[in-house]
Amino acid sequence: MTESTPTGRPRATDDLNEDEAARRRRADELRAEAEALAADSADRADAAAVLKDMESLRAW
Repeated sequence: MTESTPTGRPRATDDLNEDEAARRRRADELRAEAEALAADSADRADAAAVLKDMESLRAW
């Protein structure tokens, strides 16, 4: 017999819903972090400097 929750849904269904909600929260957090970094001019300048350094190494 399948374990049920107080709502009558199988526990596995609730577990899947909780996992999906956690994945969506994490995706939202990562998206917000990426947007914040994209808007940070100092971070963008650092990234450009690293890219420039990497390009010079690739020429080797």
